[in-house]
Amino acid sequence: MNQRNLSVTWLFCLVLLSFPAYADDVEKQIESAAQAYQAGQHRQAIQKLESAISQIQDLLNRQLLTLLPDPPPGWQAQEGKMQTGPMAVKGEGVQLVRTYRRGTEQVQIEMIANSPMLSALNVIFNDPAMLAGNPNTQPYRYQNYPGMLKKQNDSMEISLLIGQQTLIKLKGDQLQDEDVFGIFLENIDFKEIERMLAS
Repeated sequence: MNQRNLSVTWLFCLVLLSFPAYADDVEKQIESAAQAYQAGQHRQAIQKLESAISQIQDLLNRQLLTLLPDPPPGWQAQEGKMQTGPMAVKGEGVQLVRTYRRGTEQVQIEMIANSPMLSALNVIFNDPAMLAGNPNTQPYRYQNYPGMLKKQNDSMEISLLIGQQTLIKLKGDQLQDEDVFGIFLENIDFKEIERMLAS
């Protein structure tokens, strides 16, 4: 078994251990699918496996939501949530969002993983010349992660590529001090995100 398969297996076991009630249900779905397959009921087997996959994805998303940081002192935060869309329906990406507020100030942290669009961003973020055509954007790097900084009017946005298939995006509106982004960045465990999500 290669390293990637070991990582996936470890993460799957961690998720199931964290949510034993879900684990029982998933196992029942898989066992039921196997029985349907052995009985020649292939369509029913597919449906049961798809249901199990959907539940496993939900469990993984719940784990990933814990990677969105707690609010800094003086800030309040909504519960993190999973965004749904065409890619999520097809199983082609994970999109998690959490919104933080302090008075009229707002910061939103978005995590996108395993989306087909990230391959193109990987090229753009690692070639600063591709950002030169837009006066509102400029190359940005945090630690060793390449990205982009965008400023327009009273809004600010930082995008960072973590590994090959994970994007972290911070969007700020009506910020009194742009340095607050530094506080949010310090509170994000990039190494843990990279470990769990990077291809």
